[in-house]
Amino acid sequence: ARGWDHCYVLVGNSVYYNYVLSVNGTAVKHGNDYATDYLPDLVANRSIEFIRHQAAAGTPFFAMVSPPSCHDPTDSAPQYAARFADTTAPRTPSYGTAYKDKAWLVDYQGTTFNESGYRQQLSDLLYRRRLSTLLSVDDMVARIVQALEDSGVAENTYIFYSSDNGYHLGQYNVMKDKRLPYETDIHLPAYVRGPGIQAGSTLNTPVLNIDLFPTFLEIAGVEVPSFVDGHAPLAPLPAQTPPPPPFLPTTPGSVAPR
Repeated sequence: ARGWDHCYVLVGNSVYYNYVLSVNGTAVKHGNDYATDYLPDLVANRSIEFIRHQAAAGTPFFAMVSPPSCHDPTDSAPQYAARFADTTAPRTPSYGTAYKDKAWLVDYQGTTFNESGYRQQLSDLLYRRRLSTLLSVDDMVARIVQALEDSGVAENTYIFYSSDNGYHLGQYNVMKDKRLPYETDIHLPAYVRGPGIQAGSTLNTPVLNIDLFPTFLEIAGVEVPSFVDGHAPLAPLPAQTPPPPPFLPTTPGSVAPR
Protein backbone atom coordinates (compact mmCIF):
# COMPACT_ATOMS: atom_id res chain seq x y z
CA ALA A 1 0.00 0.00 0.00
CA ARG A 2 1.21 3.51 -0.76
CA GLY A 3 3.10 5.03 2.15
CA TRP A 4 3.90 1.72 3.86
CA ASP A 5 6.97 -0.51 3.53
CA HIS A 6 5.01 -3.54 4.75
CA CYS A 7 1.23 -3.72 4.89
CA TYR A 8 -1.12 -6.42 6.20
CA VAL A 9 -4.70 -5.28 5.74
CA LEU A 10 -7.90 -7.18 6.45
CA VAL A 11 -10.19 -7.33 3.43
CA GLY A 12 -13.68 -6.50 4.69
CA ASN A 13 -14.94 -5.83 8.20
CA SER A 14 -13.52 -7.23 11.43
CA VAL A 15 -13.46 -10.99 11.87
CA TYR A 16 -11.16 -13.38 13.73
CA TYR A 17 -11.18 -16.45 11.46
CA ASN A 18 -11.88 -17.25 7.80
CA TYR A 19 -10.71 -13.99 6.29
CA VAL A 20 -8.50 -12.61 3.52
CA LEU A 21 -5.49 -10.42 4.19
CA SER A 22 -3.98 -8.10 1.63
CA VAL A 23 -0.27 -8.68 2.25
CA ASN A 24 1.55 -5.92 0.40
CA GLY A 25 -1.17 -6.13 -2.23
CA THR A 26 -1.36 -9.93 -2.47
CA ALA A 27 -4.50 -11.68 -1.24
CA VAL A 28 -3.77 -14.36 1.38
CA LYS A 29 -6.60 -16.56 2.65
CA HIS A 30 -6.80 -17.75 6.25
CA GLY A 31 -8.98 -20.45 7.79
CA ASN A 32 -10.18 -21.33 11.27
CA ASP A 33 -7.13 -22.84 12.98
CA TYR A 34 -6.30 -20.94 16.16
CA ALA A 35 -2.57 -21.57 15.96
CA THR A 36 -2.15 -20.09 12.49
CA ASP A 37 -5.23 -18.00 11.72
CA TYR A 38 -6.47 -16.21 14.85
CA LEU A 39 -6.23 -12.62 13.65
CA PRO A 40 -5.30 -10.84 16.91
CA ASP A 41 -2.33 -13.18 17.37
CA LEU A 42 -1.33 -12.95 13.71
CA VAL A 43 -1.32 -9.13 13.96
CA ALA A 44 0.89 -9.39 17.03
CA ASN A 45 3.27 -11.89 15.41
CA ARG A 46 3.75 -9.85 12.22
CA SER A 47 4.23 -6.64 14.21
CA ILE A 48 6.90 -8.21 16.41
CA GLU A 49 8.72 -9.60 13.37
CA PHE A 50 8.74 -6.11 11.86
CA ILE A 51 9.98 -4.48 15.08
CA ARG A 52 12.81 -6.95 15.48
CA HIS A 53 13.86 -6.55 11.85
CA GLN A 54 13.89 -2.76 11.98
CA ALA A 55 15.65 -2.65 15.34
CA ALA A 56 18.35 -5.04 14.14
CA ALA A 57 18.92 -2.82 11.10
CA GLY A 58 19.14 0.28 13.27
CA THR A 59 16.36 1.89 11.25
CA PRO A 60 13.70 4.18 12.79
CA PHE A 61 10.25 2.72 12.31
CA PHE A 62 6.55 3.31 12.72
CA ALA A 63 4.16 0.40 13.24
CA MET A 64 0.40 0.79 13.32
CA VAL A 65 -0.99 -2.29 15.08
CA SER A 66 -4.77 -2.74 14.86
CA PRO A 67 -6.32 -6.03 16.04
CA PRO A 68 -10.06 -6.59 15.54
CA SER A 69 -10.66 -7.02 19.27
CA CYS A 70 -13.16 -6.33 20.72
CA HIS A 71 -15.24 -5.81 17.60
CA ASP A 72 -18.08 -8.22 16.80
CA PRO A 73 -18.20 -11.19 16.43
CA THR A 74 -16.00 -11.18 19.59
CA ASP A 75 -14.40 -14.59 19.07
CA SER A 76 -11.98 -14.94 21.96
CA ALA A 77 -8.91 -17.13 22.04
CA PRO A 78 -9.96 -20.60 23.28
CA GLN A 79 -7.97 -20.30 26.49
CA TYR A 80 -9.90 -17.17 27.44
CA ALA A 81 -13.43 -18.17 26.43
CA ALA A 82 -14.68 -18.86 29.99
CA ARG A 83 -12.55 -16.33 31.87
CA PHE A 84 -15.38 -13.94 32.79
CA ALA A 85 -18.22 -16.39 33.41
CA ASP A 86 -19.76 -14.38 36.28
CA THR A 87 -19.05 -10.86 35.06
CA THR A 88 -21.92 -8.48 34.32
CA ALA A 89 -22.03 -5.34 32.21
CA PRO A 90 -21.46 -2.14 34.23
CA ARG A 91 -24.69 -0.93 35.80
CA THR A 92 -23.97 2.76 35.37
CA PRO A 93 -26.63 5.34 36.37
CA SER A 94 -27.84 5.50 32.77
CA TYR A 95 -28.00 1.69 32.33
CA GLY A 96 -31.53 0.68 31.32
CA THR A 97 -32.79 4.20 31.98
CA ALA A 98 -35.19 5.84 29.55
CA TYR A 99 -34.74 9.51 28.70
CA LYS A 100 -37.02 11.90 26.85
CA ASP A 101 -34.60 14.78 26.43
CA LYS A 102 -31.79 13.03 24.52
CA ALA A 103 -31.13 12.05 20.92
CA TRP A 104 -34.07 10.68 18.95
CA LEU A 105 -32.76 7.11 19.15
CA VAL A 106 -32.68 7.23 22.94
CA ASP A 107 -36.18 8.64 23.05
CA TYR A 108 -37.35 5.93 20.64
CA GLN A 109 -36.23 3.11 22.93
CA GLY A 110 -38.97 3.81 25.46
CA THR A 111 -38.92 1.58 28.57
CA THR A 112 -38.51 -1.80 26.87
CA PHE A 113 -35.04 -2.41 28.30
CA ASN A 114 -36.15 -2.67 31.93
CA GLU A 115 -39.19 -4.70 30.96
CA SER A 116 -37.07 -7.37 29.30
CA GLY A 117 -34.75 -9.57 31.37
CA TYR A 118 -33.49 -10.94 28.07
CA ARG A 119 -31.93 -7.63 27.11
CA GLN A 120 -30.03 -7.42 30.39
CA GLN A 121 -28.80 -10.99 29.97
CA LEU A 122 -27.68 -10.18 26.44
CA SER A 123 -25.74 -7.10 27.53
CA ASP A 124 -23.96 -9.22 30.15
CA LEU A 125 -23.11 -11.88 27.58
CA LEU A 126 -21.78 -9.33 25.11
CA TYR A 127 -19.71 -7.67 27.81
CA ARG A 128 -18.13 -10.98 28.82
CA ARG A 129 -17.31 -11.83 25.22
CA ARG A 130 -15.74 -8.43 24.61
CA LEU A 131 -13.58 -8.70 27.72
CA SER A 132 -12.45 -12.18 26.70
CA THR A 133 -11.24 -10.98 23.30
CA LEU A 134 -9.33 -8.12 24.93
CA LEU A 135 -7.16 -10.54 26.88
CA SER A 136 -5.42 -11.29 23.59
CA VAL A 137 -4.81 -7.56 23.21
CA ASP A 138 -3.23 -7.56 26.68
CA ASP A 139 -0.97 -10.37 25.54
CA MET A 140 -0.11 -8.49 22.36
CA VAL A 141 0.84 -5.30 24.21
CA ALA A 142 3.03 -7.25 26.64
CA ARG A 143 4.75 -9.12 23.81
CA ILE A 144 5.39 -5.94 21.81
CA VAL A 145 6.87 -4.17 24.82
CA GLN A 146 9.04 -7.22 25.49
CA ALA A 147 10.20 -7.27 21.87
CA LEU A 148 11.16 -3.59 22.11
CA GLU A 149 13.09 -4.25 25.31
CA ASP A 150 14.81 -7.33 23.92
CA SER A 151 15.81 -5.33 20.83
CA GLY A 152 17.26 -2.53 22.94
CA VAL A 153 14.98 0.20 21.59
CA ALA A 154 12.27 0.42 24.26
CA GLU A 155 13.68 3.57 25.87
CA ASN A 156 13.79 5.35 22.51
CA THR A 157 10.30 4.35 21.32
CA TYR A 158 6.92 6.00 21.80
CA ILE A 159 3.97 3.67 22.31
CA PHE A 160 0.46 5.02 21.78
CA TYR A 161 -2.58 3.04 22.91
CA SER A 162 -6.04 4.15 21.87
CA SER A 163 -9.18 3.11 20.00
CA ASP A 164 -11.40 4.35 17.20
CA ASN A 165 -14.60 4.53 19.25
CA GLY A 166 -16.18 3.88 22.62
CA TYR A 167 -19.21 1.66 23.25
CA HIS A 168 -22.41 1.39 25.22
CA LEU A 169 -24.17 -1.73 26.50
CA GLY A 170 -27.56 -0.76 27.91
CA GLN A 171 -26.72 2.85 28.70
CA TYR A 172 -29.47 5.34 27.86
CA ASN A 173 -31.76 2.35 27.40
CA VAL A 174 -30.05 1.45 24.12
CA MET A 175 -28.93 -2.15 23.73
CA LYS A 176 -25.51 -1.81 22.13
CA ASP A 177 -23.62 0.33 19.66
CA LYS A 178 -20.92 3.00 19.33
CA ARG A 179 -22.64 5.94 17.63
CA LEU A 180 -24.39 7.86 20.39
CA PRO A 181 -23.10 11.40 21.05
CA TYR A 182 -22.39 10.63 24.71
CA GLU A 183 -19.31 9.92 26.82
CA THR A 184 -19.66 6.14 26.60
CA ASP A 185 -19.19 6.29 22.84
CA ILE A 186 -16.91 9.27 22.22
CA HIS A 187 -14.58 9.14 25.25
CA LEU A 188 -11.66 6.94 24.23
CA PRO A 189 -8.67 5.49 26.06
CA ALA A 190 -5.51 7.43 25.27
CA TYR A 191 -2.21 6.34 26.77
CA VAL A 192 1.33 7.06 25.68
CA ARG A 193 4.76 6.17 27.00
CA GLY A 194 8.11 7.21 25.65
CA PRO A 195 11.12 9.52 26.00
CA GLY A 196 10.47 12.58 28.11
CA ILE A 197 7.05 11.44 29.37
CA GLN A 198 6.83 11.13 33.15
CA ALA A 199 5.24 7.91 34.36
CA GLY A 200 1.76 8.44 35.77
CA SER A 201 1.42 11.97 34.39
CA THR A 202 -1.84 13.21 32.89
CA LEU A 203 -2.46 15.70 30.10
CA ASN A 204 -5.83 17.39 30.57
CA THR A 205 -5.92 18.97 27.12
CA PRO A 206 -8.71 17.37 25.05
CA VAL A 207 -7.26 15.19 22.31
CA LEU A 208 -8.98 13.84 19.19
CA ASN A 209 -8.02 11.06 16.80
CA ILE A 210 -7.05 13.71 14.25
CA ASP A 211 -4.28 14.80 16.65
CA LEU A 212 -2.38 11.54 16.29
CA PHE A 213 -0.98 12.21 12.81
CA PRO A 214 0.59 15.61 13.58
CA THR A 215 1.91 14.17 16.85
CA PHE A 216 3.70 11.39 14.98
CA LEU A 217 5.17 13.94 12.57
CA GLU A 218 6.41 16.07 15.46
CA ILE A 219 8.11 13.06 17.06
CA ALA A 220 9.77 12.19 13.74
CA GLY A 221 11.03 15.76 13.36
CA VAL A 222 8.93 16.36 10.27
CA GLU A 223 7.19 19.69 9.70
CA VAL A 224 3.41 19.37 9.98
CA PRO A 225 1.78 20.60 6.73
CA SER A 226 -0.60 23.53 7.12
CA PHE A 227 -3.51 21.55 5.68
CA VAL A 228 -3.37 18.90 8.43
CA ASP A 229 -6.18 19.02 10.98
CA GLY A 230 -5.44 18.55 14.65
CA HIS A 231 -2.48 19.50 16.81
CA ALA A 232 0.41 17.75 18.53
CA PRO A 233 -0.50 17.60 22.25
CA LEU A 234 2.96 16.30 23.22
CA ALA A 235 4.58 19.52 22.00
CA PRO A 236 5.37 22.11 24.70
CA LEU A 237 2.21 24.02 25.58
CA PRO A 238 2.13 27.77 26.35
CA ALA A 239 1.80 28.84 29.97
CA GLN A 240 -1.75 30.00 29.31
CA THR A 241 -3.33 27.25 27.23
CA PRO A 242 -6.28 28.64 25.26
CA PRO A 243 -9.62 26.85 25.55
CA PRO A 244 -9.85 23.98 23.06
CA PRO A 245 -12.03 24.62 20.03
CA PRO A 246 -15.42 22.90 19.95
CA PHE A 247 -15.70 19.67 18.03
CA LEU A 248 -18.63 17.90 16.45
CA PRO A 249 -19.08 14.11 16.81
CA THR A 250 -20.83 12.83 13.69
CA THR A 251 -21.87 9.50 12.25
CA PRO A 252 -24.17 8.63 9.32
CA GLY A 253 -27.70 9.50 10.35
CA SER A 254 -26.85 11.45 13.50
CA VAL A 255 -25.08 14.59 14.66
CA ALA A 256 -24.58 16.35 17.99
CA PRO A 257 -22.67 19.49 19.03
CA ARG A 258 -20.04 19.11 21.75
